[in-house]
Amino acid sequence: MRRLALVGLAAALGCGAEAPAPDKPTWVDDVKPILQANCFHCHGPTANYDKWGTNRWDVYDLTDPNWAMVGAGEVRDAMMRRIFVSARDKAHFGTIPIYVSPEATDDARMPPPPAVRISERDISVLEKWAATGFTLGSHDPNHKPAIRWLQQGKTLAVTDGDADQVMGKLDCGGTEVLLNRSGNHTLPQGAVAPCSGMLYDGFDLVSVELK
Repeated sequence: MRRLALVGLAAALGCGAEAPAPDKPTWVDDVKPILQANCFHCHGPTANYDKWGTNRWDVYDLTDPNWAMVGAGEVRDAMMRRIFVSARDKAHFGTIPIYVSPEATDDARMPPPPAVRISERDISVLEKWAATGFTLGSHDPNHKPAIRWLQQGKTLAVTDGDADQVMGKLDCGGTEVLLNRSGNHTLPQGAVAPCSGMLYDGFDLVSVELK
């Protein structure tokens, strides 16, 4: 798998050396890890959107019909300021290299001070992604999304072995429950077990049931 090859190349180059930017970066292997490390605290699933007034970037392709199957459009409306920007939005992602550039002043650069600037290698990845990318990539194999009770009938845990962002839609005793991210969720008022529905991680659409 390419991820293992990159790790091996980094080891061969020496301790702490960065692997060179791939010519054709993918979302899964190259771009998403950079954004997770530097951007998703303000542009990811748990950001304080009322405070920052930002958009959410962590979903690869919202035109994928499976996102609609798990209520992504409804989640977008319910989240109010948490407006999704698809990772395949060329116009949006084409602007990111401007803000992470070494030439960007502190009052404009991202991530903002006191965060450390993004490395030249990672800037190169983002530039290549904006110019030639928008390829999803893959896991070999993909770990399917999963759900379980943390507290029976009250708290759910949504997980994914590849750290993909998972969204879902459940019916819990006749009450619709929208899951807008991976992680822990408390059932809203009126929602009771059993619950059944769908989860999607961008690769596999999974039917789930919790009793």
